[in-house]
Amino acid sequence: MKDAFAVHRRWTNAAFWSFVGAGAAGAGTLIYGLSTKPSAPHGRVRVTPLVGADSVGISVAGTL
Repeated sequence: MKDAFAVHRRWTNAAFWSFVGAGAAGAGTLIYGLSTKPSAPHGRVRVTPLVGADSVGISVAGTL
């Protein structure tokens, strides 16, 4: 019974510290997202696959 309790405590601690780590990572991401300026927009190219019943192709669109 003592071993089962030790295993339970280990998994409980692992879960707790996993949530703490995930919360810290989320808070860091939020702070980074709010504190940085967005970069100037630049040209983007979008490549999209086209799949039909009897055809396959690629569509390329965007600005340079």
